[in-house]
Amino acid sequence: MFERAPRVHAARALRVLRELATADRISRVRTYSHVALTLAAARLSAPSEVGVAVGGASGAVFPDLPALAGAAWLGSRRHRLNRSALCEEVCTKRSFAGPDAALHSVLPVGASLLILWTLGSKELSLRKPLLTFLIGWAGHVLTDALTHAEDARPILWPISEWRLRSPISYWDRSRYARNFTLAEHGTLLLLVAWAISRQSRALRASHSPSG
Repeated sequence: MFERAPRVHAARALRVLRELATADRISRVRTYSHVALTLAAARLSAPSEVGVAVGGASGAVFPDLPALAGAAWLGSRRHRLNRSALCEEVCTKRSFAGPDAALHSVLPVGASLLILWTLGSKELSLRKPLLTFLIGWAGHVLTDALTHAEDARPILWPISEWRLRSPISYWDRSRYARNFTLAEHGTLLLLVAWAISRQSRALRASHSPSG
């Protein structure tokens, strides 16, 4: 019985993370879209540099870590997770709200980019992965700012509580969520098709007889 408990909690946490992908349950931008779009942009800009893609994808996930951790914690205590439960039991807690606001503000990521820029070409081997990480983070913040309405975060935290309320919401159907979701997942399907086509061409090239 005691041996099964950790497995049960782990299974619930995994289920909760999957539920984060649904548009009508959790008031969070779908993290997998941030990752997929950042990976695609990185592969297009630097096809031969895996580190650029990994750094960018890591930065794209970074702002949502508080939400993912909070949802996993809540899901381990509940049989079913919904948006209202997440907002009531996680989002209102200072331990969650503070990090979430900080990571979705333009000020911390902007300051980090400015510091990195002032370093110039020093420590280039370290600078490039950090730069791609910060670009992925900044892209996430910008995308969320453009796709959150009533649940918009303070974009200039901690110096201001002002919120940029977009006319488009990725989850609120009264604010074009259905159209946005279709465009979002249509783009993801195109990216999958592009990745498969690219891989197929690479495999054919590697198996073709050399001239």
